[in-house]
Amino acid sequence: MRVSGARVVLDPAPPAHALDEPVRRLWSGVYALTLNEEEAAALTGIRIDSGHDVVRAARCLHDRGIALAVVKAAMAAASPYRMTA
Repeated sequence: MRVSGARVVLDPAPPAHALDEPVRRLWSGVYALTLNEEEAAALTGIRIDSGHDVVRAARCLHDRGIALAVVKAAMAAASPYRMTA
């Protein structure tokens, strides 16, 4: 989704309804997510205990169509992971 050429960045806080059908329809237009460990775990089902888990969660989000995921985690101030097609 682009509005006037802008890319959409979403902070899915709180994540309780982020996977509900009405909200999921919007995900196809989201370019990037900025989320914390708890939100990443809720959206991916991956428990975040290490930097490796942060990368796994970011890859999971990428597989769902998110180009850029920034997971703000205690073990790393911010762990950006960007996969290119």
